Amino acid sequence: MHLTAAGSGHNIRVIGFTKLAPSRAGASTSARFARALRNAPMMVWVADASGRVIFVNQKWLSFTGRRLRDELGDGWAASLHPDDLRRCLESYRGALAGQAPIVLECRLRHFDGAYRSIAGCALPIYEADGRFAGYVGSCSEVSAERGCGNAALERTVVLDGLIAHMNDGVFAETDAGQVAVSNSAFTRVFQIPAPPPGATADEVRTLVGTQLARPETCCRVGCCGEQMPVAELLMKDGRVLEQEHFAVPLEGDRIIHVWQFRDITHRKLEEAELRLSRHRLRDLSAHLESAREDERRELGRTLHDEVGQLLTGIRLEVASAVEGFRALGTAAEFSIVDRLQAAVGLVDLSIATVQRVTSALRPPVLEHLGLMSAVRWEAAVFRRRTGIRCRVSSGPVQVEDRTAATILYRILLEALTNVARHAHAGTVWITLKQRPGRVTMEVRDNGKGISDEALKDPATMGLLGMRERALAAGGEVRITRRPAGGTSVQVSLPLREEVKAVDATRSDA
Repeated sequence: MHLTAAGSGHNIRVIGFTKLAPSRAGASTSARFARALRNAPMMVWVADASGRVIFVNQKWLSFTGRRLRDELGDGWAASLHPDDLRRCLESYRGALAGQAPIVLECRLRHFDGAYRSIAGCALPIYEADGRFAGYVGSCSEVSAERGCGNAALERTVVLDGLIAHMNDGVFAETDAGQVAVSNSAFTRVFQIPAPPPGATADEVRTLVGTQLARPETCCRVGCCGEQMPVAELLMKDGRVLEQEHFAVPLEGDRIIHVWQFRDITHRKLEEAELRLSRHRLRDLSAHLESAREDERRELGRTLHDEVGQLLTGIRLEVASAVEGFRALGTAAEFSIVDRLQAAVGLVDLSIATVQRVTSALRPPVLEHLGLMSAVRWEAAVFRRRTGIRCRVSSGPVQVEDRTAATILYRILLEALTNVARHAHAGTVWITLKQRPGRVTMEVRDNGKGISDEALKDPATMGLLGMRERALAAGGEVRITRRPAGGTSVQVSLPLREEVKAVDATRSDA
């Protein structure tokens, strides 16, 4: 006979039970179990949906030495040891409230008056329409020879209960192609009826296949029983399931294949939203960076063309006034000449400041001569300012993609700033290479090397800025600590349009 475990839909074979007789009209499930188990070779009891015992078999009566009417209802509890009575009743009522499987061990009075240890288990049973019908249970005397068997029985019942109440669908088949396990979550996930007793795995696969966009992807078995990788299944209704397979070896080289299914539709939607949000943020960051570069370019042009020319005009006018005073003025006017000379000096400082700010906003060398000239210019400026040797080398490079050139230039400035502040280096090497559709740059030094804490610190805005600039353009930045000492910053960017590269000679700044 087969029993259907609580909410599981999978079959548990109860050894020694006889086949159910054909049901009579109006007979309840618990009553049919009682008739079928009357002559079972172990102690068996059946309870109705209220938890009242409606049947115990002859084996039970032979053990207790009591009459059937004395055991029905709650009468069976009279045979429990007084010290076990409260614990057993509380466990029984708790399981009844949740319609859960029952595993108990207690002391029961034998017909000779002595109490003997009894181990028992019970499974909930259901009517054909799914209503809870009660329990069918069995128990046996615990002895030294049978202790291991009872422990195994308890473990089996607990395992069956866990599988039955899992939120993930579980389906298993034997190596003979028979259904071993099919819990209620499996049928709910795939929206199929519970497989009937004796159903084959192929029949279940056929039912499942009607719900899948690609039926061949479900319940696949690897070569020689190997475990299959985790896969995603697309349902026809748009849901996504995650399928995990594992093979359980049994005695005699037998194998049970088990699949676990969980609905990950919500997780996939959240992942898609997260990816979309990340892409939007990257697009926004790229747009803001492009807008900033345009503003820098416009501001630099304004400072150079308007403010610079205005200051130059003022300088010329003041210098002309100085010369006029010197030619026509008297000794009493020499103090005025000195003050005009000081004003000329201040104008010169202002012009120099405007030039410096203009170069910082948008270096004319990058604007007019290209990336390589700007890199060599910054290397020379860096060496003069810090005293650190800076060597530049490249292959044939000509980056006409303005966006890529600007990103590389800004990353170079940030990398050189980090070297000057933190590296304690003596030499910096800058290498640029270009191949069809992509340009790479490496800035490395021989300093103390970046720490792991700095690499993982989310507050390190300089490193974060490098990565985000490159990612916004579809590139990447790798910052590593070199084994020989120092830090390496490697940048790789795609080029939006290929240009004919020209030779750039090796130079040391």
